[in-house]
Amino acid sequence: MKRKEFGQLLNLKEDYIPLRNKNRPGTPIFIQYITVHNTDNTDSGADALAHAKFVKDPGYYIYKEKKNWVSWHYTVDDKCVIKHLPINEVGWHSNREGNSKSIGIEICMHQGIDQEAANLRAARLIAALLYDLKLTLDRIVPHYKWTGKNCPSLLLDNGKPGSQWKNFISLVKQELSTIN
Repeated sequence: MKRKEFGQLLNLKEDYIPLRNKNRPGTPIFIQYITVHNTDNTDSGADALAHAKFVKDPGYYIYKEKKNWVSWHYTVDDKCVIKHLPINEVGWHSNREGNSKSIGIEICMHQGIDQEAANLRAARLIAALLYDLKLTLDRIVPHYKWTGKNCPSLLLDNGKPGSQWKNFISLVKQELSTIN
């Protein structure tokens, strides 16, 4: 498949976090990995557009009475991909090590989503990033790698990488093989 056609399958939109936001530090990143997450937001309407709004304003959640600023590079659902940060900037989607080395991708999982289509769209995005950045399949990691968290929850088996994660990596590999 030609590169342009492949890109159109993503239905990529850019909706950047404003430079003035606290969750966009502008710190340069040396990309070594792509970290995959699930949003863990099952609310109806919690699609990519809703998450784009969340990271732009205000971009934090409260945990134990403390503001936690979060950001990531892409949100993917069954209809589109939204880019929130340039890939040359750090996002706050993991721990310090994961943030400093990886692009963060959140896959939606809300009520009514076609999860298979969302996962396929995410696999296509990751394949395109691997191709463009000249990274190998072993550089795709679950959030679990950095923190031990059950994330991406829909792609792990009992909270750890297993057959579901291997199936997702196989899907990325299949999509990567179609780029020429």
